[in-house]
Amino acid sequence: GYKRNAWPMRQIAGAMAGLKLPAGEGSAEELRLALMLGIAGLMPEDWRRSDQRRSKYLGQLWSLWWRTREAARDHLLPPEIWQFAGVRPVNRPERRLALAAQWLSADRLVSEIGEWCESELGAKQSAAALQRILAQRTPSFWEDHCTFSARALDRSVPLIGKSRLTELAVNTILPWLHARATAGRNRVLAERILGAYLEWPKAEDNSVLRLARQRLLGTRSARVLKTAGQQQGLLQIVRDFCACTDSLCSDCPFPDYVKRLVTPG
Repeated sequence: GYKRNAWPMRQIAGAMAGLKLPAGEGSAEELRLALMLGIAGLMPEDWRRSDQRRSKYLGQLWSLWWRTREAARDHLLPPEIWQFAGVRPVNRPERRLALAAQWLSADRLVSEIGEWCESELGAKQSAAALQRILAQRTPSFWEDHCTFSARALDRSVPLIGKSRLTELAVNTILPWLHARATAGRNRVLAERILGAYLEWPKAEDNSVLRLARQRLLGTRSARVLKTAGQQQGLLQIVRDFCACTDSLCSDCPFPDYVKRLVTPG
């Protein structure tokens, strides 16, 4: 469900980058979340009819939003822009924004990620350690809620799961750390980060990977791919070649490209 709301999420990120948080207006985390939800148009207006816990929480957010909305008026999004069909409840944008507010308000988040990448950990331990850094940092309404209107969940659900952690690690965090180490001429660290990338546990399977395995590897079995790096490599082939031809693979240059790679001379 993430890709369906990528554009409004980018608009919120751009708006937040240009806004200055007012001093003395509640905690930085609550203020950031109120601003993001207000810009997104995702705060319900009938909050006074909610149960006591939800009503109190929404009242706090509305209080912060009313005091700061003037500064954000040029960035407001229409609520209709969000697409919820097919989005799992735990992946709702409200929960994503709640986690983003926590990250933005964590003073040592970047330094903790830097310290993590310099540690001597195996792939599984590295993933667990990174998840602890990125996990929910403070008690939150969203640990047992998916929306403002739905009832509380029977158990707490983390704002970031293992699958989303893997996608963040292999698509963003590890490439960024590798680029930083390379720019700093720290060859040893760059090689260690590359090793972590290549050994990172694989993410959840999806329809694109299944079709690519069938067409390129002759099997739909997920067992043929052992790591997230292998999954990413197959997805890159899909983007570079499969997405540029038709469903019959007419005139696809990929076979000739592979031949040049494996043919001596």
